[in-house]
Amino acid sequence: MLGIVLSTLVGVLQAAQAVEIRLATPGFLECSEEAGFSSTWTAFRRLASSSAQNGWPLDPELALAAANLLERFDDVSTGRSWVHPAGAVWESFRTYDSKQEVPLLPPDLQVMASGAAGDGWLIRNQRGPARGHVCLYGLVTALFVAYRHAVPRNEDADRHLQLVLWLLGATAGGEQLFDFMESTSWPVRSIDVELNLELAKSERPRFVQFSRLRLLNVGSPPKALPERGLGSLCLALPDLAVTFLRPGLCRFFLATFCVLICSLYLECVICFISLRTTAAFFSRCFSVFGIHGATSLEPASAVLGAQKAAQSSGCMSSSPKVRFYGHPCPSYAKTQYLCEWPKVLPFAEVRHDADPIEELLQTLVDFADEHVEQEWSLHDSLTLLFRFVQADSAARRSFWICSGPAVLCAMLHIVEPTHSLLVWHCRHLLDGLGAQTNGTSTALLGLLRTMASPARPPCYFLSCEAFAAKQVAWQLTMPEPQVQKRLALYVEQYKWEGLQGRPTDVLVLRSMLWSRVPGMYFRAVLQAFLRENSQAVALNFRFANDVGFVPYSDMALHRCGVLVPNDLTMSAFSEAFAMGLPLFLPSDEWLYRLQKSVPYGFMVHGTSLLFAAPDHDGLQSSSLPPAWHEKSQSVLAVMSWLRLSDFSTWPATLRFSSIPDLLEGLVTTDFRSVSHRMLRWTSAKKDETLRRWAGLLRGMHDGSAWSDSEPRMEHGAKQSEEVMDSSRDDLLYAALACEHETFDKFGWPSFRAVLEMDAV
Repeated sequence: MLGIVLSTLVGVLQAAQAVEIRLATPGFLECSEEAGFSSTWTAFRRLASSSAQNGWPLDPELALAAANLLERFDDVSTGRSWVHPAGAVWESFRTYDSKQEVPLLPPDLQVMASGAAGDGWLIRNQRGPARGHVCLYGLVTALFVAYRHAVPRNEDADRHLQLVLWLLGATAGGEQLFDFMESTSWPVRSIDVELNLELAKSERPRFVQFSRLRLLNVGSPPKALPERGLGSLCLALPDLAVTFLRPGLCRFFLATFCVLICSLYLECVICFISLRTTAAFFSRCFSVFGIHGATSLEPASAVLGAQKAAQSSGCMSSSPKVRFYGHPCPSYAKTQYLCEWPKVLPFAEVRHDADPIEELLQTLVDFADEHVEQEWSLHDSLTLLFRFVQADSAARRSFWICSGPAVLCAMLHIVEPTHSLLVWHCRHLLDGLGAQTNGTSTALLGLLRTMASPARPPCYFLSCEAFAAKQVAWQLTMPEPQVQKRLALYVEQYKWEGLQGRPTDVLVLRSMLWSRVPGMYFRAVLQAFLRENSQAVALNFRFANDVGFVPYSDMALHRCGVLVPNDLTMSAFSEAFAMGLPLFLPSDEWLYRLQKSVPYGFMVHGTSLLFAAPDHDGLQSSSLPPAWHEKSQSVLAVMSWLRLSDFSTWPATLRFSSIPDLLEGLVTTDFRSVSHRMLRWTSAKKDETLRRWAGLLRGMHDGSAWSDSEPRMEHGAKQSEEVMDSSRDDLLYAALACEHETFDKFGWPSFRAVLEMDAV
């Protein structure tokens, strides 16, 4: 028996060793002697790494070593001659007065360079004696050590961290071009620099490590609770207890019978109502307004999915067609891939005539200039919409879905205030209003506030995830709108088969990051790692940005996907889940920094609240303000809000905190198991979500109250045991952390927030 156990353990150990890989870091990042750097940098890195493992204690030896390096490279480390490292690539260095002068740089200054390999750039200067290559990350570490030892004496410590960001290529826009320290053995982490810089500017500067913090959670996404009335319906059934069964079995069979009867009853009711409303509602065509991308495809496919479920029950017999308006094709070259979408959608009508909605959207944003918003005329836009509605009889007779921008939805409601309109909120609320005057913006936001009210038919306002719903609540000073999970039903026929298709190809999904300078550096460093580890990681990276539209059938053939999102509500995430395509995303702490590089979406759109600071029951459970402007927002606040996104709450998502972490995951992950978990979770969500979509559509037709997509208890209402029912782990955590809504009225979350912030 012992021999069997030992042989099993040996087999497990051999299997573990078989997938273990050792990755080498390019020498220009490590500042190794093989890459031409002095051994002083290697000795300093080892000394700093030892200190970091012990929590960065005060260490005179380490402080002296850092001081010697900073003194030796004083002209670089103090920034007197250092504009910022991007100048090493794109232009010659300049002094502060912008005069074209001889660069005041040490000889052979190496900025992320490895010489002949072409991984970086080497700047030569003939001033003074040669001091060898300057190690960028070595200087960053020395400045971080200097900050650590300056904090106890409160000696203007934040200037060290400001220089760190400067050396990492931080620009006025917040980008950090050379932010790859997590991918090296240098012990400083960029998120620690950000966090300590924030604290250094406070009244009580302290030294902290992000890895040792427990972030305050601003609240969990609302959980699906039992359907209203289901319990009371079962309780109203006659008592059918059987005397010859044991009590436990009796209760079991009674419960089973009750659930069966309830299910049959509800199905009959749903079918009856669907039959009654077929001619009046479901037989219509659907018109979807918005930029024709996944944001528009999601609600359209969900509505049709709900109808298809009714058809399978014998309640429906025909399928309506969907007409999309607002398609930026082919006038804008960078979105020509959008033209391919209708070809893979059997329910979409392909339109070749002029699209007035497209014309209107092009006045809001300059698509050709990185989506820069521009001023537009409200009068002209409303006139255009009115003429369109009057001229397009098919649109007038159809059911309207508006996927954004929200300002477009508001104008549609102005033109046809009695027309049923479903607003699908999955874009930041102020898209298209950035260049408008305050008066226009405030008026349209006020209209959106009335449209989003649950008591105001015929408008219905839904959010695609909890993060978006909470942001709307803050922006419009109102209770959170309902949340409908994204299903991406339009891609579910394309199931992942990458291990049988192209098992060595990794698909890097489309993102605005890759067309910007920080994304170019990311790609260059990734390629350097791949060259360094070509034997261990024999994989090809295929960037969707380079190839235009990638058909879903093609996506399904890749080994896995990598998504570095430029926004929190990118539909590529839900599409991957529907396909079972294993997906890698950056960790939250890296995502926080990367998103500074893309001035777009929820996390970077700065604005003020519509009215005064909100103070109503719907928002009291959140202790942190929303992350309206990530570039100037608290690290802790942004990180806490990130934890509400689908990226953080959906299971089976693969996260990486560095490039070596990503490469190791690409080689060692059991992708079949990951894909199975993704599909199983998606299937469970599909049935529940489609049922809620069907209830919503019926309610929209008859004007009655419609069931919550993710129902919540009203503030102050009594909560029954049925409503409180959830998994034991959730209840245990809620009780210990005081995070359930039952604790809100006693102020425990606010107290814990203050306590944690003080502990920082």
